Amino acid sequence: MHLLDSIAARVMRIGADPRDDDDLRARKALLVLISVLILPVAAMWGALYLAFGSPVGVVPLVYFAVLLGSIVVFSRTRDFPRFLLVGQVAILLAPTLSMIPLGGFLDAGGVGLWGMFAPLGALVFSDVRSAVRWHVAWLVVFLGSGFVGEAIGPVWEPVPVLFTTTMLGLNIAVGGTIFFVLLAVFAQQRRDALAALREEQAKAESLLLNILPRSIADKLKAETQPIADHFGSASILFADVADFTPWSERLPPAEVVGYLDQLFSHFDEIATRLLPRYPGASELLLSVGGTIRYVAPIRGNEKALGLDLLTFPAQKTEASLSRDSGKLTLAGPLDLVQGGEALAGRLPVFLPDADGEPAFWGFSEVVMRLP
Repeated sequence: MHLLDSIAARVMRIGADPRDDDDLRARKALLVLISVLILPVAAMWGALYLAFGSPVGVVPLVYFAVLLGSIVVFSRTRDFPRFLLVGQVAILLAPTLSMIPLGGFLDAGGVGLWGMFAPLGALVFSDVRSAVRWHVAWLVVFLGSGFVGEAIGPVWEPVPVLFTTTMLGLNIAVGGTIFFVLLAVFAQQRRDALAALREEQAKAESLLLNILPRSIADKLKAETQPIADHFGSASILFADVADFTPWSERLPPAEVVGYLDQLFSHFDEIATRLLPRYPGASELLLSVGGTIRYVAPIRGNEKALGLDLLTFPAQKTEASLSRDSGKLTLAGPLDLVQGGEALAGRLPVFLPDADGEPAFWGFSEVVMRLP
């Protein structure tokens, strides 16, 4: 079993290019696999017809040589479109045209059914429009060859009826098996691709929610045009991490950032637990780089999200003073953009940079509404 797996892996690497993307690499491997599976079938079919005295057996042997040659050339050129085209033309013409000297549909033992792999190949490896064209071509060649063969009858001595009926069963069984393998591998690759896509979408969703609240993220995904809101005034909030400055000085930057990442990821949960402990506080928020990114509770405070306190005319002077002084600042009463008046406090947060120097990260804030 290990040997077979090793051989299959080697075969499916034929024509592979390091520059191929995952999709092209998978299509190349699948086409090579199907081509290799058809090779022994063509050789056996040719040998059987020749053994029963029918010169038609030369046709599958010629097809065998063409297909084998195309695989060898593909291993060197890695030209996937040309390899696909040669395979489609060969499988379309070789079996279906064989119906003429064999005597038509039944006397040919259903050999023309193999021509269906031409449109199937286009459907799997190209696109639906191309597959439709190949299917029409197969119908024309199949029906034309069948009717011409019926009209002129067998060109050479007919093969025994038992052999013809046996070949009909084998063509359906073997062709159907390869057909099933092709669709099964294609379906598995499609499922794998969809699973990978869902995983990447989950990662993108997680990243987006690390930057924006879910309500804003959902709005961005639902609307195709940019979101632009006007803020006549802003709410200013305050929340402090006890002994943060001396604590952060004792720890490596990576550990500090990791702690804050965990803290911000659970901001809503933490803020919801904190607010009831301080009856005067109505909202908590974090502003990254001066821009409000997290607010709790989110309901009724959506308009505060995205406000840049360092550039907003009504707040930039006080926000800049807080940042430059590194101290807690208080302001109010303020008209909140979400409605009402409040007192607000803002504490600047500094994190050590790569050189260990304190660098401005943003503000933690609290708002206390006025009656």
